Amino acid sequence: MDADTRHQLKQNEFAEALSKLVDFSDKRTTAWIVVILVVALGYAGYKFWGWHQRTHMIQSAQALTLIDASDASMGDAPLAELRQLIADNSEPGLVSLARLQLAEGLEARGKGPDGAAKLAEAETQYKTILGIPNAPHSVKAAALYRLGIFHETKRDFEQAREMYTTLGRNLSYQGSPFTGLAETRLEQLDELAVPVVFKPGIKPLPTTQPATQPALKPIIREVPRKLPLPIIRKPAAEETPTPAKPTKPEPANEEPPAEEPSTEPEPEQPEQP
Repeated sequence: MDADTRHQLKQNEFAEALSKLVDFSDKRTTAWIVVILVVALGYAGYKFWGWHQRTHMIQSAQALTLIDASDASMGDAPLAELRQLIADNSEPGLVSLARLQLAEGLEARGKGPDGAAKLAEAETQYKTILGIPNAPHSVKAAALYRLGIFHETKRDFEQAREMYTTLGRNLSYQGSPFTGLAETRLEQLDELAVPVVFKPGIKPLPTTQPATQPALKPIIREVPRKLPLPIIRKPAAEETPTPAKPTKPEPANEEPPAEEPSTEPEPEQPEQP
């Protein structure tokens, strides 16, 4: 028997065994097939859901880096984007970081008309971050430090001391820059807790003027007129003759002036006989 014949016989035997194994008329076989299909579809759906969640988280993280909530000149639009991002995500790290930025943005707008309400919401966001179990320790350290500053502003120095102490003693916060800042604030807290006493100043002058004012005396007085003094004329000084200026001699080479013809009439001569 050649090799091709043996191979063909083996294929026929495998087809017969498979036909006997897969008997669709058997209920148990149908049940197993359904179970296998359900498990395969569930696994595929889980993989697709995980891929979708990872893609959505990456997109949300990119959007979070583009939001600048600390700039109060941009209005409340960044705050609305952060609230929507928090509502659409469940990842603890992303949500806690978004809440931290939201609280910082609310603080930056605390000087506005509704500043008190926004500051209260910022404090609530910081406390919410501390209650997230799997939030990053760096984000929690920032929230603790900002809560200490909030309590200092309200002159609740005991609560501020508790926040700073927790931040400095908890080993999970070691390495955070807020740990050193908290130690510095603890050293200055006793000085800040001393109440400021202002000394009374000078009594302010009355702003209202009296109803009647005394008449003011004239300052300019009349000066009595004096009589004019007599005018004394001085005698004129004698005139002294001024010496005549010497005349320069005429040069010798000049010609004498021509004699002018006399205008006298000549005498008449007697007539001869």
